[in-house]
Amino acid sequence: MITFIQPTDLYSIRLEILRPNRDIESVKFPDDYKKGSFHLGYFEQEKLVGIASFSQQNLVLNLHEEIIAYQLRGMAVLNQYKGKNIGTKLCLCAENILKLMEISTIWCNARISAEGFYQKLQYTSIGDYFTIEDVGKHIVMYKYLK
Repeated sequence: MITFIQPTDLYSIRLEILRPNRDIESVKFPDDYKKGSFHLGYFEQEKLVGIASFSQQNLVLNLHEEIIAYQLRGMAVLNQYKGKNIGTKLCLCAENILKLMEISTIWCNARISAEGFYQKLQYTSIGDYFTIEDVGKHIVMYKYLK
């Protein structure tokens, strides 16, 4: 089951999966409480096992084009629940919510290890690879919502 959750519900999974061996402050993102932001949690038998956060962040496609969009951040699934399409379900649920909000584009800074996952969901890579300190190599990926 997928439902809306509070930012504080995300922190333990973000810490375990995305920022292991770091402090709790490293998983508190500036946009967690920004107006319009929302967070989704995937529950299996009342246990939170997957998370994703979304906030309005315009996407700059080139020097002359910036579009209104939402950014996906901090998606994570507990290791013992991987391989059950939880990430896909979270993304598709968010896409439906964004369509209802009349948002036409979603994007993320994808870890290189997740690039294939996003490609399967029809995201397109733009720009060059870049490194986020203490996190790793990433690429910007986006998808137009139909």
